[in-house]
Amino acid sequence: MNNQRKNNDNEFLLKKSNSLLGAKFNMTPLAYDALNFVMLKAQNSNFTKKEKLQIILYINDLNNLINRGKNIYRDTKDLASALLAPTMLIERSDGFEMFNIITNVDMLGGSAINDDGGRKNEESKSLRITFNDSIRDHIYDLKTGYGIEDISITSLFKTYSTKKIYELLIKGVYKLNTQESVTTEYRLSEFKFLTGTADVD
Repeated sequence: MNNQRKNNDNEFLLKKSNSLLGAKFNMTPLAYDALNFVMLKAQNSNFTKKEKLQIILYINDLNNLINRGKNIYRDTKDLASALLAPTMLIERSDGFEMFNIITNVDMLGGSAINDDGGRKNEESKSLRITFNDSIRDHIYDLKTGYGIEDISITSLFKTYSTKKIYELLIKGVYKLNTQESVTTEYRLSEFKFLTGTADVD
């Protein structure tokens, strides 16, 4: 991953609205890394407003990004399920918005058996991911109220809560210069909810 970053420092920069950065939901660390990766791919694609937001995620590409030192191919089904599961809650001044970022996940390639009866190469596995159209306002054409996240850094954090703390820290950084600082206060209960550490049982 470090070699990849040296090749292109902007390759892993994902621009998110502050609402998305502060959205309340919970995911596994692997699923959140995958979500960031496919949102980056969607952001870098030239979708028209009429086109369905649909991305192909090659499992090998994700495996290279997160660099966990283990093979994640056998966890593909669990990953697909985790991407579909969470409902995102975004607070607004006039109320709130709730939606699933991803509405559909299909496995492509990587079937168990080749025509010759041998095992098919797992590196051909990919997921076709379809986004909820509501995500457009949070990753496209952002002029104000956003943060720029380096997902190659986010992927280094081992827990979902540390990933979210990093995101909370970069909210609104776009409007600061090197001489400025910003202070944000959270109620403890709100902070736990935002970072996925609240006990909701």
